[in-house]
Amino acid sequence: MNKFTKKIMAVAFSALLVAVAPAFAASDDEESNSSKIKEGASSFFQGLKGSVKDAGNSVSNKAKDITASAYIGTWSFINGKYTTMIVCDDDNTMSIVQTQKRSENNWTGTYTVSKKQMTFYIEKMNGKKSRDTWVINFDADKKDYMILSSADIPNDLNGYDFSRSTLFLYIEGEPSSVEESED
Repeated sequence: MNKFTKKIMAVAFSALLVAVAPAFAASDDEESNSSKIKEGASSFFQGLKGSVKDAGNSVSNKAKDITASAYIGTWSFINGKYTTMIVCDDDNTMSIVQTQKRSENNWTGTYTVSKKQMTFYIEKMNGKKSRDTWVINFDADKKDYMILSSADIPNDLNGYDFSRSTLFLYIEGEPSSVEESED
């Protein structure tokens, strides 16, 4: 057991003793003591169950926050005169924009993340409604770079295949936003 678990167990045992000790002192009647011990133990374990659950949720939320900070922001891949940018906002909106001089393709929507995989739910493609879903595998390093691959992201205008592992660099500053036209 790790130190944290041992400490929780020690505190739980100590609290149980405090909860049931008064039952022995309160009465000489064994049935009454037994009943009080059961009630005290039940109450104690219900409280402990809630506390452990709350602690687990807190740790889980903290881990999600740390993971989220690894991919939130604006990321860029340059392939000659062609640029592909990915913007992941902390409100779970996302956009991918591929540009070359006057040509541009853009996709906007929402995303979810689990471990090293992002699922991009496209709502608009070049301003028109869409219902595509793209799976993107990634490995991000705290705002420096993100390596991703996805067979779902279309090749850029220069023919680059994103199913290959691709290095995207983090762009400092505020994430850019993509202007959307209404249908």
